[in-house]
Amino acid sequence: MGAVVQMELFPSATADEIKYVRQQLKKYPDMCRTIAVLSQKAELNDIEQKVLTKYKRKTEALETAIQCILDDEIRDIMHYRFIEHHGRWAAVSKWSRFTDRSLDRKVREGVKAIAGTLKLTQDID
Repeated sequence: MGAVVQMELFPSATADEIKYVRQQLKKYPDMCRTIAVLSQKAELNDIEQKVLTKYKRKTEALETAIQCILDDEIRDIMHYRFIEHHGRWAAVSKWSRFTDRSLDRKVREGVKAIAGTLKLTQDID
């Protein structure tokens, strides 16, 4: 008899997709700054318009995925670290009841949850 393969209703994010999401979270402040600068310009050329549209879509997708995290604590940590752009040690200080390794674990769980949401909504390139 052959092996039974169980399919997932919502496919999990792969390691590469999780890595990609981590990179996008690190780029989030730069994308927001670029959006702010380009939005101030009176006229945009084609490339600037494409960058603006792409960055708006990516930042909105990241923000939405963070809001979709079920665990309140992880959601707050991810928002603080990546949306508000605070450093790792600032987060460790704020959530002092955790060790730095526990906080890192929660960030990894958050990144995995974000990657899953982005995969579900097809916002991973």
